[in-house]
Amino acid sequence: MSHSTHKSSPASHPSKTGTDTLETLHWLYLVEQRTVVPIKWLVLLLVIALMLFQPEERQKLSESLFQWTLAIYALTNLVFSVLFLGRIVSVEKFRRFSYLSFAADLLFVSTWVLLTGGLNSEFYFLFFLLILRSAALFQDPRNKFICDAILAH
Repeated sequence: MSHSTHKSSPASHPSKTGTDTLETLHWLYLVEQRTVVPIKWLVLLLVIALMLFQPEERQKLSESLFQWTLAIYALTNLVFSVLFLGRIVSVEKFRRFSYLSFAADLLFVSTWVLLTGGLNSEFYFLFFLLILRSAALFQDPRNKFICDAILAH
């Protein structure tokens, strides 16, 4: 019986970046590419459709504010789509960019809810999409708690 020296394979000890394994980051990257990016564009189209077909909601906003808010969010969606779908961001640096993308979404949703009636806004349901996204993105309990506290207010 011969004993050979066995080196552990990378699969048995996944590389880590910060508190995440590369496997976890790769999975999150795929979720961002296949699910989050398309949903962000659908949300933008939904907001545009609701504002166009519900004139009473649109009357609450000035025309230029309506256009600027949508244009800025469309531009951020375009930037993150190129970064994530074009794989410009490495898996190791994904977490930073996903936080920025999440912050842009949070700012957009908060702005639209505020501008269209606050608690009476028809866009409050968009917060639920952010909550679902945060469940995958913020796996560290401390970061998840901070995110939930921000979303709750």
